[in-house]
Amino acid sequence: MKNVLKICFTVICITALLWSCKKSEDLIDPTIDAAGIVNSDIIQLTNANPNVVVNYNSNDDKQLDSVRVSIVEKGTINIAAFGSKRNIAGAVDQGTISIPFPMPAGTKSGLYTIVIISIDKSGNAARKSYDVSILDNRTNDFIADLPIPAGKNVMIKVSVPEGLVNTNEGIWITGDFESANGGNNWSGGDNGNSIFKLTRINSTSYYIFLNFVNDNVFKFTRGDWGKVIKDGDRQEIADYRYKTTLPTAIDFNYTTGQYINVKIFNWADRKVTNSQPYPIPAASIGSGKLTVVVNINNRDDAKRYFLVKKGGSLSDQSIPMKRIKDFQGFPTTRFTAAVPRDANTSYLIVRDDASQVGINVFGYEQEIKWDGEHNPVFLNIDRYKNQGVDFAATNQLFITGEATPGSWDTSPQSYIDHPERKFISLGNGKFIINKIALEGDKKYLLSPGNGNGEWDWGRFMGFGNDGDASYGSVVRFRDGGGYLLGSDLTTPKVGGNFKMEVDFYTGSYKLTRL
Repeated sequence: MKNVLKICFTVICITALLWSCKKSEDLIDPTIDAAGIVNSDIIQLTNANPNVVVNYNSNDDKQLDSVRVSIVEKGTINIAAFGSKRNIAGAVDQGTISIPFPMPAGTKSGLYTIVIISIDKSGNAARKSYDVSILDNRTNDFIADLPIPAGKNVMIKVSVPEGLVNTNEGIWITGDFESANGGNNWSGGDNGNSIFKLTRINSTSYYIFLNFVNDNVFKFTRGDWGKVIKDGDRQEIADYRYKTTLPTAIDFNYTTGQYINVKIFNWADRKVTNSQPYPIPAASIGSGKLTVVVNINNRDDAKRYFLVKKGGSLSDQSIPMKRIKDFQGFPTTRFTAAVPRDANTSYLIVRDDASQVGINVFGYEQEIKWDGEHNPVFLNIDRYKNQGVDFAATNQLFITGEATPGSWDTSPQSYIDHPERKFISLGNGKFIINKIALEGDKKYLLSPGNGNGEWDWGRFMGFGNDGDASYGSVVRFRDGGGYLLGSDLTTPKVGGNFKMEVDFYTGSYKLTRL
């Protein structure tokens, strides 16, 4: 019995000794922290900077093993990208992990959670995570210039996102040059006539040789006008204009030279890009800052625009806005600036002087205010206070479209048959539907329910589908022409029951899964 007790005592002592040794080897779990970035910051990806760069600090009382970084779609377990650093030599490590972000079929701009895990040699781990907005503003490169054949004077090269043109389709160029080149002017693609069909190199690159003269204008389709080119916000694009010399006045879609490069982002019938489509100047992005993007709907460089704190002096010009250029260096109708990220502060858009405060068509001042999560914020200015109000605000609102019960039927009877399509008015331009079943990845609009469909509201810009929520700015447009600014709204990829909020005071909407 004594021998048994002696053996047990020995085992206990050895176990205690081993445990003591282990603790002496690694008394403290590793620590990890992100450097130079905080929640809700923006990471913008461009062709010049295509990777997500994560800076970190990590240390352990003995020795580190590895640091691993996962980029996860916010609110999901879907890992979009992963990177790591292994075989770390010491107990302290400060470094950078540059993570290639997948080039998807269209942009993947949206909200992501970056998770950093530091692991020591004993397998202990520390975890740090933060939420960011990733703006994927990378584009495919153009093909190389080719020799221009006799009788032609330009090579037009077109780049499109992956998935924008199906393998059984093509791209056509159309304009006022067609009759001089053997076709019919503005044919729209002539329903597939091969004369002006671009040669396909691969799924993202196309080209054609033509003979242009000064001031020829042109556009692109996938064979007919129902499939005409749109910009990244699915708005109308001005005709491209060929110039033999640089124009003296501002021309936002001019082209010149023997080699013409054009990027196509969307078609009238097919959307690939669903967010801010142009690189934001670096000066308008910063840690702890809120980036503001405003469409001011004019292209007059003589005008100046400022962000001004609501309640402050409207003559304050301390936060000037800068015009955004597109991928080819042409100015757009969008302006941008950065302000401190503060959910308690609102900003107004002022053009030139205090009398020109930006408003929407109903006369509401268009305020910019951080919602505590999304960055950047988008806004559309229709007019200014000194120009008066364009329309009277609606006192009723309905949702209509292929995503909804009743589809596109806007008759009074349809709204009676589907009462869940009617919003509850909360006053001051605010409306809500507490619960409605919507189909996934389908189109819809907001309608005043007057039965003739003359006026509807659609999306101007914003992150179109963000996980289980859709949000952005709304504008009013005339269906069929005249005042066309918006595009159809689109539900998230997966259908279900949703709450929908619309605020005409701020010109915004939000669709949230229940």
